[in-house]
Amino acid sequence: MSGPLLVCVSTENEKPYYTFIAEQKHIDTKNLLKPKYIHDSIWVFPSKTQKPKEFPLKHPFKELSGILDKNATFSIYATKIKHPKFSLFENVLLDFNVSPESIAINGIYTNPNSDWIKMFDLIAPKTQELDKIAPDDVQNLNSYVFSDFDQFSKNIKSIDSTLTTTEFSKSLMGTIQEIGSLNTTDGTAIALHSLDMSASREALVGFQEQLNTFRSVPIFKFNNDTLFQQSFGTLLPKIKTSNYTILDDFLVFSNQERVLEDVISKYTNKNILSSNESFQNTTQKLSYEVSFQATLSPDDLTQILNTLLDTSLSSTDLDDYQNTVVQVIKDDAVVHINEQIEHFRPTRQRNNINEVFSLALDAPLLGD
Repeated sequence: MSGPLLVCVSTENEKPYYTFIAEQKHIDTKNLLKPKYIHDSIWVFPSKTQKPKEFPLKHPFKELSGILDKNATFSIYATKIKHPKFSLFENVLLDFNVSPESIAINGIYTNPNSDWIKMFDLIAPKTQELDKIAPDDVQNLNSYVFSDFDQFSKNIKSIDSTLTTTEFSKSLMGTIQEIGSLNTTDGTAIALHSLDMSASREALVGFQEQLNTFRSVPIFKFNNDTLFQQSFGTLLPKIKTSNYTILDDFLVFSNQERVLEDVISKYTNKNILSSNESFQNTTQKLSYEVSFQATLSPDDLTQILNTLLDTSLSSTDLDDYQNTVVQVIKDDAVVHINEQIEHFRPTRQRNNINEVFSLALDAPLLGD
């Protein structure tokens, strides 16, 4: 090939089928112009003005092709992907810019009725902050950023009519502008970024029973384990949050004290995601303000690439691709999607403070 090539993938009986579309003048190998190849797998355009009658002139790709990056390594138009984890990559037009060290993916959602459009209707993108509370070895961090909880709640209820908002959730969520989930090796937590921690504390006045302290940080009992499921549904993991802690402008809820202790320890030692060199190297190439942001583990990245590109990668193949970041940004009537995949190895060893063990004493220390 000496010119553009359009590759189409379809599935029949769980087997992929490929169609290659090109202009005749760009096909150098004359064998490919034989009728059997043209019939089975290749459509050839004699010229830009004369096209076969079979070509679907009203196909969405044709309408959207004008916004493709002509300098991209390749582009993908994808509709439905039969896997619930990959709703991020359904109904998208994506440009891939590939180098030996990174893959930059940029595109838009093509469905005008996308849930992403509904979710962030009348919600302006904001700076994501939960990376300042997430441990630097967090496996996944998903974050939803909103400037107006009342509007955001209305939007997500238009998608899931089973959601409910209590007076308590209104008073607590009205003080925050970001909520998300983080997965650690110990378990899962739900984290909130508060705009006014005094107001957040006041909303939590009925949940002040202290279970214990860790690193001088109180851990409180939280006997409202349906709050997040009722208010956010499938946006957040289904866990029964039984305790919480407060760290500066952040509230962290979990069903396991050990998870909170890990978050407290990493936050105290400044071993947080926002200070991670790999994460910084990735996010500096992305947007500063977002509607939604997710970090992907090598395992998640492997599954997504295998689904999108029909490859057979294993997670060990992508060990050096830590902290892949996906962003969704609602801009007026258009929803953009960005992803940055970076091959990164630090050039120098960072001197972190790492916790070796923790010990709870049965009596106060006698000295300083």
